[in-house]
Amino acid sequence: MYPKNIVRGTSAEFIITVSGSKIVDPKISKLAGYKIDAVSTESFYHNINGTVNNGKKFKYRFMPEQSGKIEPIKFEVDGNEEFSDEVVFSVVEPTFKGNEPYSVQLSSQKNSYYLGETIKIDIKYRERDDAKVIERRYSDPTGENLLLKSKSVPKEKRDENGSFIEMSLYLNPQKEGLVTLNSAKMNIAIRGRDRDNWGFFFDNVKWNEIVSNSLNFNILPSPTLLVGNFKISATLDKNEINSGEAINLFIDIEGEGNLEDFQPFKLNLQDALVYADKPEYNSSINSNGKLISKLRNKFAVVLEKNITIPSFKIEFFNPVTKKIETQETAKFDIKVNERKIFQDEKNDVVNKNIDIKNDIKINYNIYLYVLLSFLAGIITSGIFMSFKNGKIREFISILKFTKRERELLQRILPYVGSNNEIREIAEKLSKKLNGDNSVKISFKDINKILKRLENENPNR
Repeated sequence: MYPKNIVRGTSAEFIITVSGSKIVDPKISKLAGYKIDAVSTESFYHNINGTVNNGKKFKYRFMPEQSGKIEPIKFEVDGNEEFSDEVVFSVVEPTFKGNEPYSVQLSSQKNSYYLGETIKIDIKYRERDDAKVIERRYSDPTGENLLLKSKSVPKEKRDENGSFIEMSLYLNPQKEGLVTLNSAKMNIAIRGRDRDNWGFFFDNVKWNEIVSNSLNFNILPSPTLLVGNFKISATLDKNEINSGEAINLFIDIEGEGNLEDFQPFKLNLQDALVYADKPEYNSSINSNGKLISKLRNKFAVVLEKNITIPSFKIEFFNPVTKKIETQETAKFDIKVNERKIFQDEKNDVVNKNIDIKNDIKINYNIYLYVLLSFLAGIITSGIFMSFKNGKIREFISILKFTKRERELLQRILPYVGSNNEIREIAEKLSKKLNGDNSVKISFKDINKILKRLENENPNR
């Protein structure tokens, strides 16, 4: 066994020498419960003063994570059963004396975290100037039930002893109890010199695997799903509109913690149409090295009368204060002025202060362009419907792409309060954008809306 004291994260080699003329290779896949990564066999033959010794040498490479023992392995040798010796080995943590030519170390601020709390891991690779490193290949540490959220950009620095590289990982624990973050690894290539069979020196490259320490964490239960420290705010693009128009409401949450686990808000209002966009989530590392997450909920609300939009509240467990805290937005009072955009189909627009003819014309042309572009894309990509009675079947749904659905919804929102057909299409679009695949919107429905817009403005 080489070595007997195995540094955690490095491989060990278990060698068995078997003498005999006919040796059956044992079929084993694990040693001490750990997977065998590589197997090699080597035959040998020695004849010393007429004494012949031949056989095979078996080499097994594996990477144990804990100390243990290898049970005897059975071999069939010249028709007989023979067993190898039991071997005990130890797995030890890497040690750092401070004067190594190169080293990798992991560290964290504490060893106990709450479920959902962000764990920051600092990684430091150091090498002396005389190490003559010509290439590095780094591998992140991994661990079960530890989800990687983000990592910082590596930064290279220098001090009086040489150079070092620092970076940070941000992890989210996925279960309570003891979890282990395994070693990070750095494979380094250094330039060396060897002699050939003729005694001449030649340059070569030697690879060394450097492993870090591992880290153990005790993950504590959390009283709430959301863990961290957050702020919430709500904003409107306007608080006074005309009847049938839409306002845009933005709910923003920002802070340090597991915001990716937060369930988006829902807004239910009587006497109003509410359309929710898919929440936007992103994160970034600030100047203090903290991972800051942001979540935005956007709602478009179409109103016909005055209304109050209620406040929004979040509840989270703050691991610093060890308390459950709440944050809440303000309420909004929306004033709605009575106004009609359209009259009956026989009449023109009555609001003389706003000329919407050009707007309708532009919107109509845009709708038509979107539909024709999409139709052309379907034809060129070879997506055809089957024939029936000599005619191509009517398209079941022309709005296949979310981008076009969203664009059409945004453009017809200002008119949903004045026309039931437009309102119905808007409701279908909203449901489809929120994942309801059962909703069908046909070319016929869209064309009907476009014609209505055209008929309302015959002089376009």
